[in-house]
Amino acid sequence: MNILDKDQLCNFHKMQNLMNLVYKILNRKKLKIEKLKEKILKNEENSNKTKNNQGTVKKGRILKTDKKRQHYHQKIKNLQKTIKDDKKEIRQLKNEIKEIEKNIDKIKLVFNSKTLKTSKKRFKKLEDMIDELPEPIAVFIKKLSKNFERSINHIKNKFLPNTNNLLECYIGVTLPRYLKKRYKTLHGIKKRLQLSKIRWIKRNVLP
Repeated sequence: MNILDKDQLCNFHKMQNLMNLVYKILNRKKLKIEKLKEKILKNEENSNKTKNNQGTVKKGRILKTDKKRQHYHQKIKNLQKTIKDDKKEIRQLKNEIKEIEKNIDKIKLVFNSKTLKTSKKRFKKLEDMIDELPEPIAVFIKKLSKNFERSINHIKNKFLPNTNNLLECYIGVTLPRYLKKRYKTLHGIKKRLQLSKIRWIKRNVLP
C-alpha cells in the first residue's frame, strides 16, 4: 500500500494553530495575575501604613464625632476588601489556566491514542463537554469534528506520519536556497525531481 495514496491531515499544524491562540490567552491571564499580585502587595503596604498612622486604637465602637478614626477605619476596610477580591480573582485565573492546560493534554491524547476506539472515545468526551470548554478549544473541536476521521488515519495505518512537518523540514533545510520558497508540497517536489530526471536522461542517455 502506497503511503502517498493515503489521506492524513497534518496534526502538527492543527495543534500549532490551536496553541498559538491558547498561548495568547494564557499569557494574558498570567500577566493579569502578576499585576494583581503587585496591586495586592501595594494595598497591603497602604493598609499597614494607615494602621500605623492612626496611632493607638481605642477599643469599642467608633464615635460619630471621631471623624479621624472613622476615616482610617473605612480606608483600611476598603483596602482589605480590595485585597480579598483580588486574591479571589487570582485563584479563579489560576483555575482557568489549569483547566485550559488540562484540555490541551486531552486533545493531544486523542492524536496519540494507540487504537482508533480509544481515540474516538476521547474525542467524543470532548465533544460532549464542548459548551464548558474555553472558546478557542471549543472552536477547535468543532472544526476537527468535520474531518476527524482523516486526522486519525495514522493510528490505523502505522506507516503514515501524523504530520507533514518532516517533509517541510526537508524542503526548508535540505534543498538549495533557490528551491526552498518554490516547492512547499510533496507534489511540487516530486514534479521537480521528475523533471530533473528527464533532463538528465536527455543529456546523458539519449543520443
